[in-house]
Amino acid sequence: MLFGAALPAQTRRKLDQLSRQVEERLALVLGGEIDDPHVSSLTLIGVEPEPGSGNLVVVLALPVGAGGGEAELVMRRLDALRSYLRSEIAGAIHRKRTPNLVFRLVPAPTGGALDEEVTP
Repeated sequence: MLFGAALPAQTRRKLDQLSRQVEERLALVLGGEIDDPHVSSLTLIGVEPEPGSGNLVVVLALPVGAGGGEAELVMRRLDALRSYLRSEIAGAIHRKRTPNLVFRLVPAPTGGALDEEVTP
């Protein structure tokens, strides 16, 4: 819901499609095109639209055993890679504008829920 109102079905479908396209491209880039062990060790959990903005939230899981210091380092590296990642996404989607990326780190999956965010 966006500001308490449900999105029209077509808008929701387009946002879902965009999220899937971005997720597919990021999975390829993060999985093998980035030569940074801190970033390549992340697990892409998903991409979802941020309510009320043109941003997409990229949810990434830290490796098992990573702590707050690792999260801070990874966030700095992701921030440095943001423009590169957006350019990769721009080549993979067919839109006038490339969405901004917001990164959210979560602990490594342990079979439980991924609602807990890691604070760098």
